[in-house]
Amino acid sequence: MSTPFTNTNNAEDIAKRFQSTDYLSAKHPDVYRGPIVRSESFHLTLEWIRKYYNKIAIDWKELQRFFEPWEDEAINSYLTTVLNGMEKKDLFQLVDIETQIDWLKEKLTESLSDNDKEKFKYCLQYFEEWKDTGAKWLCIDGQHRLFYLHQYLTSKISFETIGTYSKEWFFNNRPYKISETKFESYIPQIQDYINDISLQTTIYTAAPLDVYSMIFSSSNKGRAVHSHEDRMILNNTDFCAYLKDKILSSSFRDEFTSYIKFTSPSIAQKGDTYFVTRMFPWWCSQKDKSLITIPNNYNFKDSENDFLFEVSSMPSGYIAEFDKVVQMVVTCVLHGKPNKKINQATLTNFFYYVWKFTEGGIVDKKYTIEVPGDFLTEFLLKEDMRKKRTEFATNPDGSIVLDAVGMPIENAESYTRKCKQQTFQNFKKRIAEMENDIYNDFQELHNTGIIKPKGSRESSLSTFDVAAANDFKDGKGNDITSKDLYSQQGKSLEINEIEPVSAGGKRTLDNVNLLTSQDNKAEYNKIQKYNK
Repeated sequence: MSTPFTNTNNAEDIAKRFQSTDYLSAKHPDVYRGPIVRSESFHLTLEWIRKYYNKIAIDWKELQRFFEPWEDEAINSYLTTVLNGMEKKDLFQLVDIETQIDWLKEKLTESLSDNDKEKFKYCLQYFEEWKDTGAKWLCIDGQHRLFYLHQYLTSKISFETIGTYSKEWFFNNRPYKISETKFESYIPQIQDYINDISLQTTIYTAAPLDVYSMIFSSSNKGRAVHSHEDRMILNNTDFCAYLKDKILSSSFRDEFTSYIKFTSPSIAQKGDTYFVTRMFPWWCSQKDKSLITIPNNYNFKDSENDFLFEVSSMPSGYIAEFDKVVQMVVTCVLHGKPNKKINQATLTNFFYYVWKFTEGGIVDKKYTIEVPGDFLTEFLLKEDMRKKRTEFATNPDGSIVLDAVGMPIENAESYTRKCKQQTFQNFKKRIAEMENDIYNDFQELHNTGIIKPKGSRESSLSTFDVAAANDFKDGKGNDITSKDLYSQQGKSLEINEIEPVSAGGKRTLDNVNLLTSQDNKAEYNKIQKYNK
C-alpha cells in the first residue's frame, strides 16, 4: 500500500509507488469509483531536483507558456521562501511518462469508438516522443520555479535574501553568508541541509491529455490563462497543428514578434497564433465558394472561430493557401524592420494589403511582392496618411469643419477610430480607405519593381510560389529561408523543371523546385550527358 507524503530522493522511489495499488483503493478495497486518474503525493528533495532536472520534460510550445525570464525581484522572493520554511507553499505537478505510456497502450486494446481511438493514439504518440528524448516526467505546473531552483543548485545564479529573513546561517555558532553567495561556495554541512529541503509535488498517470490540459489551466488561474491559450492546449485539430508546427515553431518567430505589439493575449500567451486564428475565417470568407461556413458579417469574435479548435480537419489546401499570405506578411516585416512596434490593427490592415495584392487582385491582376521591405514601408507611410486625412470632419468641398470658436471638429468616422476595435463594420470602413490608396498607387509600386504581375512573362512563377509549393525545401531537401528568397545574403536560387521542358515538362507548380545555381547547372549537365 502506498504512503502519501514521503521524502523522495530517487527515481526508483517514484516507480515503486506506482507499481502498488493507490492508497485509497488499498484502504477501502470494497469501494469502486470506476476509472480514475492516478495521482500520488511526494516530497521531492532539492537533491532530487538537482539529480533529475534534465529528465523532466517541459513542453514550452504546446503545454506551457513560453519561457519568460523572471526579474531579480521574483527570483529573490521565491528562493527566499524555499530556504526559509515556506518551500511547500507552491505545488509542483508532473506526469510519470513510463506508466502513462503503459496505461495508454492498455487503453488501446479496449473496445473504443473511432474518436476515442484517435484521441488515445495521439496521446500515446505524444508521450512516446518525450520518452525518446530521455525524459521520465512531464511538467504540467511549476516549470519556471524548477528552472530557477536548478540554476541556483548548480551555482548558475545566487540570490539576495529579502525582508527580515537572515542573510546568514550558523553552523557550530559560526556565521556563513547565504545571501548573494553561490551554492558551491557554501560549506558542505549547509549544502547538505539545503539538499534535504523537500518540495510538495503531485505526480499523475493514467489520464488522457485533456485531463492534463485541465490541470494546467486550473493551476494557472492565479496568472490568467487567455481563452485562446486555453483552447490550444494539447489540441490536435488540423488548424491547431498548423499553429503549433508553422507559427510557434517558426525559426523567425522571435524576430517577427519583436516588431509586433501583442497585448491580450501577450506573446507568451501565444498572441501571434491568436492573430492568425482571427484572420483565417476572414480569409475564408473572401473566397467565391468557401467550403467553410463563416458568418456573413464576421466580427472577429472568439465564438466565431472556436470551430477551428473543435473540427478535426480543414478542406484540402486551405491552410497551405492561407499560410502563403501569413508568411508573406512575416517576410515583409522581417525585411522592413519597422522602427516602431506595429499594433494589432495595423497588422490586420497590412494582412489585407498583402492579401489584396497577392490573392484578391487589382483590376483583374494579382501580384507578387518582389521587394518585401519596401512594400511594408510604403504601406506604413500610407497608413499614417490615412489617419491624418480622416482626422477631422470635412465639408462637401473638402474643407475642415470648424466649431464655434474656429477649432477643427474631430471626425467620428476617422480611420484612427475605426482602428480602435476589430469589428466587421470597422474593418469594412478601413478597407474602403485602403482601397482608395491601393488603386491610386499600385501602378507606381509596379513601376518601381516592388510588385510584379503574376502569370506575366515578366514574372511567371515566383521563387516564393515554388518554395511554398515544396514546403520551403529546395530540390536537395534543404530548408529555404526568407534570406534565400529575398536577400543577397542568402543562397541564390533558381527555378528548376523536374521534368525538363525539352522532355515535355511544363513550368507548373507540380513540376518545379528550387536549386542553387551550381546545383541547377549540375542537373542540366547530367541531363545533357544522359541525352547524348
